Amino acid sequence: MYKLSDIISKQAISLRGAQLLGTVSNVRFAPTLKKADALLLIDGEENDDGYLTLPAKAVSTMKEDSVVVRALSSPLTLSALPPNNPINLPCLNQDGKMLGRLSDITFDDKFAVVAFVVGESEYVADTLLSYSSSLVIFNDSGAPIKLPRARPNPKPSDKKTIVKTAFVPTPPPLTEQAPAIENPTETEEKTAVTTPTAAPSPAPDFGTPDFSFLLGKCVTKTLCAASGRIIAEAGEIVTEQIIADATRENKLVQLTLRAY
Repeated sequence: MYKLSDIISKQAISLRGAQLLGTVSNVRFAPTLKKADALLLIDGEENDDGYLTLPAKAVSTMKEDSVVVRALSSPLTLSALPPNNPINLPCLNQDGKMLGRLSDITFDDKFAVVAFVVGESEYVADTLLSYSSSLVIFNDSGAPIKLPRARPNPKPSDKKTIVKTAFVPTPPPLTEQAPAIENPTETEEKTAVTTPTAAPSPAPDFGTPDFSFLLGKCVTKTLCAASGRIIAEAGEIVTEQIIADATRENKLVQLTLRAY
């Protein structure tokens, strides 16, 4: 088994042709979050505007210092799509209890998710109840929970609807003129009814994901920018300057996985 923190920043190589494919920067997951579909590689000299997508099924081993591919069946494609990595998202259980933030993910040899690491706890893949781009929910009750399916939007009907209008006879002309209203403004004010408008309930605030929790933690492995410049050395304590530098270099996920 492998942890996401062990995969990030490894170099990917191809045995055929002795090619250096790039450095693993992130992971793209399947929509169910139960499996990793691809490793996202960066190469500072060629793909500054996106990621090279290495299909997970092409990887043969990651036991040592590199991600090894025997041979590529086709060239790697460049993708500008953002990764859907859930690392650092807040996690709750089925009752709404805050569990912490997602700090790591464990995979098997086929990149199927085995467990999610939340703080000091692990939640096996089967306990994942649902997730979004801002929140992950686990079922730690021990009993299965079946969520109702979303109802599809109704399709517009092709049948034409015929609306029948009831006949209303024309009233006879008035023979006497109605008395004029002396003060129409005052009358309108008395008869006007103001309908109170209920203020919308604010959405629950789970907090904007930030990386301030990294302050004071120790970097376990040197973190470099795509150009090779060192952002933080191994053994260095995370500061606001390091977090800001990692933000500019799009290395926040890597910094999270290396700070303990």
